[in-house]
This record gives sequence, structure tokens and C-alpha cells, in this order.
Amino acid sequence: GRSAEARRLYQRAVAINRSALGEHHPDLADLLANMARFENAEGNPTAARAVLEEALAIQEVALGPEHPVVAATLRSLGDIEQAPWMKSTWCSFHNLPTRYRI
Repeated sequence: GRSAEARRLYQRAVAINRSALGEHHPDLADLLANMARFENAEGNPTAARAVLEEALAIQEVALGPEHPVVAATLRSLGDIEQAPWMKSTWCSFHNLPTRYRI
């Protein structure tokens, strides 16, 4: 379906960006954050969290841990964690590294 095609296109775009820009480019992180929103909207919060954590790691290296974009990504991770379907999964706020807890 269309979701599978969208996922394939995101994956292709990520591969191109990795190759062209490198592993720690902010544009790659932006693309990954968009892909995470897509995965979350598709009902795949575990996949969304994994992709968003990768984006966060890139942002911290590229922009620094106190950058507003990093804060926005942390908020997005929190939004995923608050979703009702995440309450009973292995993904919880308490699994975030201590440095991200408020």
C-alpha cells in the first residue's frame, strides 16, 4: 500500500543522505525525525522511537546537547512515550538515559 511505499521512499532518502552528507549531518537528523513522525502516525511507536533516538544522537554531535532542536526531539520522544499504546510496552520514559530525564 501507500504506507509501504512511503516507508521505502524514506529509507531510500536516508541512504542517499548518509552517503552524500555523512553520518553526523543535521539534515540527516531532520530526515530521520520526519521518518519517526511517519512511523508514529502509522502506529509503529517502537520504530518511531528507534529512529528518533538515532536523530537525537546525530543532533547532539552536530548541534550540541543544549541546542533547541535537541530539546524539540526530546519533546517528541516524550510525546511517543505518553501515547496510550506505549504504556504496556518495553518502551518507557524510565528507559531513557538519565541525562534526558527532567
